[in-house]
Amino acid sequence: MTPLQFIQIPAFCAALMLFACGGETDNASPPAEISSAAESNGFSFSSSSSTIWLLPPASSPRPMAGFDNLGATCHANAALKFLIHSTEPQRLIKHLIGVVAASDAVHREAAMRFIELIESSYSETGPTPQDLNDFLASLQKLPAFSLLDGNGNMNFPIVGQAQDVNDFLMKLSESFALHPLHANTLALKDDANAFKTHEEYWTILRPASADDSLQDVFDRTIPASWQVTPSKDLRQLTVRMENAVDDAQGRRMLGNRNFDFNSAVLLKTTDGKRTTTLTLEPREVIEFVGADSTGHYIAYAKDTQWVRYDDAQVTVMDQMPAIENVRLINFVITKIASDFSSAS
Repeated sequence: MTPLQFIQIPAFCAALMLFACGGETDNASPPAEISSAAESNGFSFSSSSSTIWLLPPASSPRPMAGFDNLGATCHANAALKFLIHSTEPQRLIKHLIGVVAASDAVHREAAMRFIELIESSYSETGPTPQDLNDFLASLQKLPAFSLLDGNGNMNFPIVGQAQDVNDFLMKLSESFALHPLHANTLALKDDANAFKTHEEYWTILRPASADDSLQDVFDRTIPASWQVTPSKDLRQLTVRMENAVDDAQGRRMLGNRNFDFNSAVLLKTTDGKRTTTLTLEPREVIEFVGADSTGHYIAYAKDTQWVRYDDAQVTVMDQMPAIENVRLINFVITKIASDFSSAS
């Protein structure tokens, strides 16, 4: 592992533009019956089996700069890295420009500061502590963050009090209407998995034991429980991990060091007529270290290499480590293989 040395390059070059997911098969081009059946919102299948290879998201031209911890703000720092990278910065900026154009003054200010923060994250020096403080202060004026508790105190102070990373992301989603950006995510049938507001919005997966691998966790999910329409537009799956498990004596244990984030996992789904196997590659991860009252969040994101974001410290890594307590994982879907003959 080596600390990141920033180099000067133009912010948000053309490589940041979102690539449409492709519809290739195992051959150089899709069979004619599949090509002719392609629709604007995905693919229809007229053969007994088909494969769609999906282009990976556009790589960022450089890792993001680190964010200073302004006082128990590791939850915000990690969540912002996870969100910016998984959504893709140019898509997020384009959406926020729309928020600026259509919102009231408070939301407009917050959206403009958010855009500035994203742009400065890819600059040579990164945002200053004041830049980050101004953005978080603008968030604190929004209804989702400014509600008061029964004692008249702010219910969700961002600076100076540890918060849950999941709650912070949910409030960001509510404040900036991020749902459309996650419309093509894979979901459990009872969970829209697309940045819901006012309720749980991540698909929650739990290991059965501390010895589980990521593949073990997915293998135990019921194939019929996933809501899948094979499509060139299907691009990612975000899951929330609950790593608390009981040992043989019934004691609550935390942690799982068997998750390999350097390898893809397979997820099998079925609608009763068609069995679909998706290849998922981990791309963003949030880790929680320590106890609830004294814990610390760290974000990881992958382009050509994994990068570790621990507040202001940014480290490029040869391999993603097996971290102990995963809270959020975002997978990109790289392959969708469907087979009508294998469905029960």
